[in-house]
Amino acid sequence: MNDPAGSRKRRNILFSMALISIASVAGGYFLLPLCVELQISMFGEEAEATIVKVEGFERDNGEREWTLDYINYTFKIPDGYLFAGVNVANTSETERLIGKKDASGNYGHASVEYVRQHPERHRLKGWGYNGLGPPGPLPSLLFRMCLVIGGVGLVCLYAYTLLEKIH
Repeated sequence: MNDPAGSRKRRNILFSMALISIASVAGGYFLLPLCVELQISMFGEEAEATIVKVEGFERDNGEREWTLDYINYTFKIPDGYLFAGVNVANTSETERLIGKKDASGNYGHASVEYVRQHPERHRLKGWGYNGLGPPGPLPSLLFRMCLVIGGVGLVCLYAYTLLEKIH
């Protein structure tokens, strides 16, 4: 016999499991870079960076174009290890991050913030990690983290209520 109630229960269980899985993956995707940004903001140390090259390019989002710079840099931590990174900055932000060009058209030095235990987690001072934009103050970062956690929590709560209806 075909049991419509049992079929509905199985469908609700599968739907709830899918919702929880998707919410967990999405939450992890958005929270991991924010956690790295939080680590840098709270425990970051500074090192001087050497600018290797600044390369500008145009980007068009369909409405307007703007110019961005790839800022390639290297920096050495006090333990002697050398690291490299690339930041993408709006051209208007480049001078603020790394100073003005000298007479020969080269940029000088910049400051990099890094986590001492994991120096591969670094960013140019004044700019967000992994393209997240300016980090802002700590309350702003915590607020963004709460938004992600709250969204994931609401999805999981909805899935939980579906599961509760089954019992």
